[in-house]
Formats: sequence, structure tokens, C-alpha cells
Amino acid sequence: MSNAYLILFLVLLQSVCTRFEMVTEKVSHVPETTAELVESVEFVRKSQTQSLPEMKLEVNAAGARLLTLLNYTVLNSKHALNHRLHKFCRKTGTSGYYYFRG
Repeated sequence: MSNAYLILFLVLLQSVCTRFEMVTEKVSHVPETTAELVESVEFVRKSQTQSLPEMKLEVNAAGARLLTLLNYTVLNSKHALNHRLHKFCRKTGTSGYYYFRG
């Protein structure tokens, strides 16, 4: 298994983690005006119906890639994105296993 496959996996995982963090930040913001409240509600609706289901599919696909990757290599401490995913799951009270199961 080439390093290119590992790099591709890490880039995809980085993208998903960043997008989940962006959603978390956006929904954690307390709106100060009615316009911000309306925008926040629209963002939550779009996230629930479109963004989060897409990201869940991407996480499931990344999990499948990770399982394949683990058949061929051992990840070490340099691969900090794995830590970011687990940190995100702990912060949100979810299990990474849930995302990989589908």
C-alpha cells in the first residue's frame, strides 16, 4: 500500500473533521439579532437535511478506507487526525463507532 493512499485518507478525514467543527461552531453561536436567529434556524435545517447526512456518508466511507488501510500499515502518533476525530466524538458525546456503522 502506497503512502499516496494514506495521504488521500488523511486529506479526506481532515476535510470531514473541519466541516464538522464548522457546523459545531455555527450552531453554538448565540444569535444577537432576529436576522441572525433566522439565519441560524435556516442553517440548522439545511444541516439536518443535507450537510450532516452527506458528512455521515463521508465518515462511513473514510471508516471503510481506514479498515482497508489498517490491513496494510500501522498508524503512528504522526497521524493526529485520528485523535481529532476521537476528540470531536468525545466533545459531542457521540461514538466514532456510530459513524462508522452507519
